[in-house]
Parts: sequence; structure tokens; C-alpha cells
Amino acid sequence: MLTKLSLIGALGAAVLTSGLVVSQPEAARAQGVTLSPEEMLLVASRDLEAGIAGRAIVLLDALLQRDPEDVDALILKSRATRDIRRFDEARDAAARAWEHAGDDHERFAAAMSMAQALASDGKRTRAQFWLRRAAHIAPDPRLENLAMRDFRYVRKRNPWETNFTFAITPNTNINGGSTSETITVYDLPFKFILEGEARALSGIEYAAGIATAYRFAETERRRSRVKLEAVHKTYSLSDEAQDIAPDAKGSDYDQTTLAAGLMQDWLTADHRLELGFDLGMSHTILAGEPLENAARGAVRAQYALSPDTEAALSLSQEWQTGLGDRSDAVRLQATLGLETRLAGMPIALSYTRNESRSDAVYLDYDEDRIALDLAWPTPVYGSEIALGIFGADRHYDATTITFGDRDDATLGAALTVVLEAVDYYGFVPSVTISHKDVASNVDLYDSSETGLSIDIRSRF
Repeated sequence: MLTKLSLIGALGAAVLTSGLVVSQPEAARAQGVTLSPEEMLLVASRDLEAGIAGRAIVLLDALLQRDPEDVDALILKSRATRDIRRFDEARDAAARAWEHAGDDHERFAAAMSMAQALASDGKRTRAQFWLRRAAHIAPDPRLENLAMRDFRYVRKRNPWETNFTFAITPNTNINGGSTSETITVYDLPFKFILEGEARALSGIEYAAGIATAYRFAETERRRSRVKLEAVHKTYSLSDEAQDIAPDAKGSDYDQTTLAAGLMQDWLTADHRLELGFDLGMSHTILAGEPLENAARGAVRAQYALSPDTEAALSLSQEWQTGLGDRSDAVRLQATLGLETRLAGMPIALSYTRNESRSDAVYLDYDEDRIALDLAWPTPVYGSEIALGIFGADRHYDATTITFGDRDDATLGAALTVVLEAVDYYGFVPSVTISHKDVASNVDLYDSSETGLSIDIRSRF
């Protein structure tokens, strides 16, 4: 009987046996001699390699009439019926093979068969799920890499791209409150004590989101997509925060954002320059009440200076329409970035200029920001490690509690560890420890924030 590894080789379009081995069963068939089940399976696999799917199906149906739980025959039948575009039968045979598979080799082959049947029928998103399943149960690294390779192939051809995000983040300052206990107002000779929600409140942030994009047009050098996105964040307050602000609730800081957009990309003939623009709209809800509507436009360019170095430039403008008590604002952003490798280590450096214009003083500011991101070139104890540091200076011409202007200096860092060894269907946990300090010339806006975020990301 075919070995399981031989069967997996058949799925990869490799020749299972030499012509000499198969010649005897074929000769016997020509002379009307009865074939054994093992010989029938060999002949059917040979017919598939020769593109004679119909004759293979006759043999495989005979085998399955003898034993409906013959996994090898079911897998080969899935491939045969897929080859002649009888996709429902191909999926049914693969599902039955999965149901009756006795070990990881058979389960791997059944999962790959199901993925091939779905992908050939244009059901690429479901095919990607089965390829993740195949990678998860692959009995050795070679077969796992085969499943991951096929996953990337199907993903590239899938017009739909959907990503889910989940994160849990304990945080020392979920409300952006002040770390100062007292403040000075309008240069008065005494201080006011900060109480309640004006103070930094600790708690836990729970975030979930979905983003899906549909590629409705594509050529070798052009791609057009539409995108929908929804993100929700909710919070729970610590006992300490409840003592500081007894009337506050975590739901007071809940935020939901719904967004839709159009994205267009172009690639030059030499594949060195990529240009694009984005148009989008969003609606934001805070604590259950509408906060703002926004429209956004952006242009971007990326240029490969060398195989290891890429420069990027992006310009965007956002028009925010405040709802309820929220004021309108117009925000502009320009970012210049450079990505390269130093001694094999990926490095990204960026400078961002933000300008926000509004009648509300807290929304009217200029900001300069610089960031540096590093990634360790090789896994450390099976984990990927990345470090990011940034600094920003934000200037407000006025404040509501002083006669002068306001300047906020921010410093922050984040260390991310991706636990590649803790893999489930190609998804792995990512742990980020972050800290940010804001030092302001106005005491009210001094703040400090430390967070530990745990989220899930795809390994391939």
C-alpha cells in the first residue's frame, strides 16, 4: 500500500513510483487480471499524474465501495474530482478523509486536499483556513513549510484580505490624566488640588477589531482596493483608580471607530518606486455618544535605494467634524522614513510633522516627532524581539488655565517579544512592554504611562 509520505508527495505533483513499478499492474489490467487494492491505488495515482482523472475515479470509487473509510483513496479522489472541476465532490472526499484520518500524516494530506479543492473553486479565504490547519498539524518542518508556502500563494491571489486584532493591555493611565497632584491656575499664588478623573487612572484596556479589504482591480503594476474597518476599545478600572475617582466607570472611556476607504497603488516598471493614495471616512463614538466624523486623504511614495534600503514619504490631511460638544479640526501630517539593515539588523528611522488647526485650544497645536525601530536579526530563545523608541515635542499657542503657551515633551519606548514557539494555526502571542512620559510646562498635562499589551498576530 502507498505510504502516507508517498501520498503527500502525490499531492505535491511528484511522481509516486517509477514506471517499472506501475507497469506490472497496468499490464495486468490490460490482460483482464484482477488488481489488488494496493495495485489499484498505484494505477489510480499514475493515471492522475498522466492527467487521466476519469479513469482514476473509476478505480478509486471501486476502492471506496470496498472500504468507504480508505483515507488514501479519498485523498486521491479529492484530487481527481478537483482536476475535472467537480469541486463539491472534491470537498466531500477531502472532508471524509479528514474525518477518518488516523495520524498527522493523513490529517495533513486531507487538509491540503481540502485547501486545494477550495482554492481551485475560488473559495480562497476558506482555503487559507485549511492551509493554516495543515501547517498546524504538519508532522515535520518540511511539510509545515510546504503548507506555509501554499498559504502565501493563495493569500496573494485572494481578492479579500481580512485581519482580526485582539489585545489586552494593563495600563497605569488609561484616561490620559495628570500625574501631578496639584496645579497652578493663571499664576495665582496658591495651588489647586487635582481630584477624580483629572488624575491618572490605572486599569485594563480590552481592544478588538476587524479590517477587511477587497481588491477589485489589479494588474502587474496597479492595484485598487476598498477597505472597511471597525475597532472597539473598552476598559475596566483598578481598585486604586476607583478610590481616586469613585464616580468614574471604565465605560466612560469606551471608544468605537468605524471606517471605510479606497486605496490605489502603482508600481514602476523597475519595481523600485511605489506610489499610492488613500481616501477614507470614519465615525468615532466615545462613551456611547457620537464624537466626530472625519474625512481623510493621503498620498505616499516608497523608493528602493538598494536591495536593503528603502525611503518613504507620506502626506495626509484629515477634516474632523465635531459632534455634540466636540470642536471641528483640520489635521495635516507629513512623514519621512528610511528602512535599512545594519549588520543584518532591520532598522527604521522616521520623522513626522503634525499640525492641527481648531478653534478649541486643546486641538490647535504643532508637533515634531522622531522614532527609531530596531528588530533583532535572529530569534532569541525562539522569540522575535523588536525595540522602538520615540520622542516628540508638541506646542500649543494657548491653554485654558494659564496666560501663556504650552509645551509638551514626550519620550517613550516599547519592547515587543513575539513568542514564535507558542503557535496555534499560525497565530502567535505578542507581548509589548511600553512606557511614556510627558513633561509639560503646565503641571496639569504632566503624565506618565506604563503598559503591558498582549495581542495575537499571524506568523505567516
